[in-house]
Amino acid sequence: MKHFSKIVADITIERDDNLDFGSPAYAALFESSSATPFQHPIWLANFYKILGSGEGREPVIIKGTDETGALVFVLPLLLHTQYGIRIIEGADLGVSDYCCPIIRGSSEETLIARRDLDSAVKALLPAYDILRIRHVRCSDRRLWLPFFQDYFREKETKSHDITISQNWDAQYLSKNTRGNLKRKLKKLSQVDRVKLVDREDPSDALGQIAEFRRGRFQNDILFTEEYRKFYEAILADGIPGDFACVNALEAGDDTVSIAFNIHDRGHFCAIMIAGDYENFGKYSPGLLLDYKLIDERRKRGDTTYDFTIGNETFKTNLGATPRSVYCIEKGGSTLGVLLCRVLQWALKARDKMSRLYTIAPQGAVLLLV
Repeated sequence: MKHFSKIVADITIERDDNLDFGSPAYAALFESSSATPFQHPIWLANFYKILGSGEGREPVIIKGTDETGALVFVLPLLLHTQYGIRIIEGADLGVSDYCCPIIRGSSEETLIARRDLDSAVKALLPAYDILRIRHVRCSDRRLWLPFFQDYFREKETKSHDITISQNWDAQYLSKNTRGNLKRKLKKLSQVDRVKLVDREDPSDALGQIAEFRRGRFQNDILFTEEYRKFYEAILADGIPGDFACVNALEAGDDTVSIAFNIHDRGHFCAIMIAGDYENFGKYSPGLLLDYKLIDERRKRGDTTYDFTIGNETFKTNLGATPRSVYCIEKGGSTLGVLLCRVLQWALKARDKMSRLYTIAPQGAVLLLV
């Protein structure tokens, strides 16, 4: 569905909820941009097809085109309702670790300097109570500034990544960590031959990951039908397209640990990992898989190994650098403004509270944190 457009100087801005993320036009925009793998054509096409079309959800896709009709930028957003509250967020829904606008590379610096686009973008948005775009990397803040100014809140959660070099382990890992990992690999090798493999057939990959994760994570979205279908589609489309991969650490015929990952233009993102802790727990199966995989991705030409969002200690143990993550947050109605203020108060008070949600109206903290 197309909605009315706004013309700002040399850019026509319009809402185009049927934007084809599989089109050559979008592929060219993405390839020229500095967007993350979570804005890849395969990711976003399946996101809007499977998750963005669910009950109570409505795509909100804002695009800018130049005088030739070529794409200059795309803002992939979504309107959905929780607890009766209308929320506009990025193409997220708990699966996308980074939300980022897709801006044509040759236009990026010029666009970032502009301050005449935000009012036109806001005029195209549907009515909402809260605008909430989570998981904005520190390096991507500037890309959002032309569209949403002065609404950034730094989150407690960090992202973690490693810049992969020839001797990354000596550069990032302590002597004790390197020694411990090598000892565990050696002991595991005594059980059976250890190898790192790519699973070309994804048919049983998610099933095995789910089985290893069962009972380990509360409200694991992998056990929700629509999310399972989404990940299956990413693997089905992404493995042949060299975008998604399933990596496993095996000891003989046994799977020690297995991971589902995505990568693009040298940026490798760890999405989901699981291990057979019942049989191989003493070897730290997940840690060993990451350790082996980082070096393998270096050999394949990747420059960044990204553990994405989360403050788990194993990430820093493997030498990852924590980086700030921001949330764009704004109330669009009296209720939305109130909820945003409640959240700000709650965040300031949380160190003194044992359970954050007890000091906010029902759903407020769940909606915004």
